[in-house]
Amino acid sequence: MTVTPYKFELQSTNSSLDFSSLDQKQYARVILEDEIDYLFPYMEVHVNDVAGILVEGMISGEGLEFSSSFGSNEEGYDGWLYGNWMLRNVDTNDIRVDGHFGGMIGIGFQHEYKGYDVPKTRAWNDTISNIVKNIMETDYQLTDNTQLFITKTEGKKIRYQNGINNKEFIDSLLLRAYSSTYEYSPYVSFINIAGEFYFCTVEDLFNIASRVDEKPFIFKAEVNSSYDKYTFKTVNNIFVQGLTTNKENYKKNLHKFKNDFELETTDITNHLLNNDNEGRLLINNSLPDQKDYFSKEFYGLYNQAKDFEDYKGYRNSFYRDNLFNFQLTGIVPFHPKIASGRIMNLEVESVLPDKGGYSREYSGEWIITKNKLFYDFDGMPYNAITIGKNYVVPDSTYALINQVI
Repeated sequence: MTVTPYKFELQSTNSSLDFSSLDQKQYARVILEDEIDYLFPYMEVHVNDVAGILVEGMISGEGLEFSSSFGSNEEGYDGWLYGNWMLRNVDTNDIRVDGHFGGMIGIGFQHEYKGYDVPKTRAWNDTISNIVKNIMETDYQLTDNTQLFITKTEGKKIRYQNGINNKEFIDSLLLRAYSSTYEYSPYVSFINIAGEFYFCTVEDLFNIASRVDEKPFIFKAEVNSSYDKYTFKTVNNIFVQGLTTNKENYKKNLHKFKNDFELETTDITNHLLNNDNEGRLLINNSLPDQKDYFSKEFYGLYNQAKDFEDYKGYRNSFYRDNLFNFQLTGIVPFHPKIASGRIMNLEVESVLPDKGGYSREYSGEWIITKNKLFYDFDGMPYNAITIGKNYVVPDSTYALINQVI
């Protein structure tokens, strides 16, 4: 049995629930998860509670606030990861009866912000980026600019939050957010396990995201039994989403009605060609070849004076998944700076002699799009991650070099 140098701590604001007395061996498993496709992160803790103290004490714990910390003080293990949570549910399994109930207790935690994400009715006359910033500062007291990553949007307009929670409202704003700095880039919004809030364009995500570490995580194509925090232990999948994601965007028309109710149709098939990056999206622009194949989308009534930015944001929103067309999943040793939205730098060797030793397709900067941290007392913690590139820079020998955008 390997005894890990890492330690997990959980504290409740309610003095009747004391987790400080738990032995580290009682934490059978801890899972923390975040992703750029969902606003709030999640934590799950499994505790071996044979004595039944937590089983009995947490019978009515819904909504209790907790803080967590995970890491190590030992040199070379990089520090700590902290979080604030709200208890969501308790599930006890493997129940043992010995005059009392005991067993393996699974505790689900939602992020503290989600606990206060309740329906609200209000209105703003402002830009989308300012509205989002006001929500985070007012409702969640998130005022630290080092934790707020918001790309400025254009277009001041009256907007209503009509009896819906903030997540739903922010999700709706994503479909209208537009930045003239990144004219063709859609927006994403999420909170990662480091407590950082993002409401930014995909392009800006690569510019503002914190780097996991200045030293690249190096993929080694051999068995490495030692604990090397800068090595991919496993690469599970390398995938290009291809037709599944891109088919509807090969040929696309966007329809809108102008002020005089005249129907206007715009071909946005080549929308993603408008980038200054030398890279490619690996979308085969020659398919499908039939001119009568079009995916038709409707914007509705378009006010030329007020809806200019909204329309462009709506147009961009269709292409968000195309901008993460190239992805890789794998497992790396735990690092407290690993979180969705942050940049990971890879160096991957190439077997081809004319590439100078490194693969241009796989090396370089990737965004962590999904992160799942696993820890149990018997082993070393690790992160199961999905990383994505917005563009790939293929070599001139690539088979479809003249066909992909």
